[in-house]
Amino acid sequence: GIVFFLHIPKTGGMTLRQHLQKRTDVWMGAVSRNRWRERVASVEALLDGWTNHTWTKDPVTFAVELHAPDNPSYREEMSRMRAWRCRARELGVPFFALTVVREPVAHAVSSFYHYVRIEKRRRAYHRGPAEDSEAGLVGSAIAHPQCVFLARGEKAYEHDDGPGSPRGNLTREDCAALATEMLVDFDWIGTTATIDEETVPILDYLLGDGRRKGRKRKPPAAAVRENTRVGSLLSANTLTEATRQHLQNITKWDRSLLYDMARKQFSFARDWKPRIEAAAEARKTKQHR
Repeated sequence: GIVFFLHIPKTGGMTLRQHLQKRTDVWMGAVSRNRWRERVASVEALLDGWTNHTWTKDPVTFAVELHAPDNPSYREEMSRMRAWRCRARELGVPFFALTVVREPVAHAVSSFYHYVRIEKRRRAYHRGPAEDSEAGLVGSAIAHPQCVFLARGEKAYEHDDGPGSPRGNLTREDCAALATEMLVDFDWIGTTATIDEETVPILDYLLGDGRRKGRKRKPPAAAVRENTRVGSLLSANTLTEATRQHLQNITKWDRSLLYDMARKQFSFARDWKPRIEAAAEARKTKQHR
């Protein structure tokens, strides 16, 4: 089968990538996450092989990740993603698309440390004071970053909000339209806070009890905390009310159109938990026979 993973920056996506990479029954394609053309070619070859009966439909799953500054945006790749799903359906090949969104204030704090405070990224992304302070956070935070990524790609984070910039001409209508398309394109949209309890179990349920490579991995929750670490001076839980209000004001679209939408429309308890529990019970029954 095929797993399409749209990795929005600073949402815990590295944890999911590492989870997939640990499985011996999952092929991640190109070694570098930046080589989108290679990944596209790999998926096309996979589908062509199944079409021409030159490749068997073995249990190996191909996972393709859309991420990184030199890759296209979700909006640009939407039609390709849909074409892959249609071809896979015609061939009887499972196709599952997922992404993860993050509570906007927590996302802003994590992005501040990743894009502004990391030395190698300061020049490209610096938009304000670089010190570990709320002034630095407020001065560097951009508006609606998760919407920006979906519509313009991560490269747009480098530009300002002025007229004509990739970020500045983004409208609420653009973001709302993408949110609507995501309801069609994605089988699951999780949240960073529930990766451990929801998204990882869904992947394990779909992929089965595949063997893991290497040493035992860290529990997902611990991995998320490590990969999205924001340092010791600032955290989303300790910001002043003024800073929190500012961040909420400039990320309203991310909250209402993406984060709240995901929590409302994609229910783990309703759509997945019963199936996962039933599968676990069936395995237990089989083992006792």
